[in-house]
Amino acid sequence: MSTLAPIYESSAFGPFIGVFFGFVFNYIYQSYKNNQDKNKYISMIKSEFGICICILEEDAMKVLPRDHWISAVNSGALKLFDVKSELEPLTTVYNTIGEHNNDIPTGLLWKDDLQLKEKRDLLLLELKKLKSEKWLDAKSWWQFWR
Repeated sequence: MSTLAPIYESSAFGPFIGVFFGFVFNYIYQSYKNNQDKNKYISMIKSEFGICICILEEDAMKVLPRDHWISAVNSGALKLFDVKSELEPLTTVYNTIGEHNNDIPTGLLWKDDLQLKEKRDLLLLELKKLKSEKWLDAKSWWQFWR
């Protein structure tokens, strides 16, 4: 008979299993919570795109909102996005929106400045293209596991 007992008969086995499952459940919960947060920010950004598109389609030059993007940046939610396919296009569009907001004189009509009108048209196309991206559709938690 051996003096070495099986590991499952050890007094440390129960606590070890408990701690192990605690880490597993915490990881699953954090993944679920991160997905919920990402879906919230995706929904906010997509609605902000819709507002920007409506404003750009009007006749008068107006400042475009960036509040939801700034909220995502300041909250640290950008870590939830894929850098190459999601974060780079968002950053590019919001930088363009920032440039637009700095360049336009509010209250004028788009027909008064053809150069700004061309920039507006490009931004409008970029926003519409990005808004229709598949990854901007909020997904359930289980779809990320596929």
